[in-house]
Amino acid sequence: MISEYAEYDTFKTGVSLMTPVIENTLFIGGAFQYKTTDGYLENLSSGDEG
Repeated sequence: MISEYAEYDTFKTGVSLMTPVIENTLFIGGAFQYKTTDGYLENLSSGDEG
């Protein structure tokens, strides 16, 4: 499992799992990751950040 927080309200989290189907022979796994950020640019025409 991983979680990070950085500048510009950047947040990232993820998790991965792996489990044996046949002991010491065949494994199955999966992963998920999510990231969101406010960015670092400012829209000068509207004043909105994004």
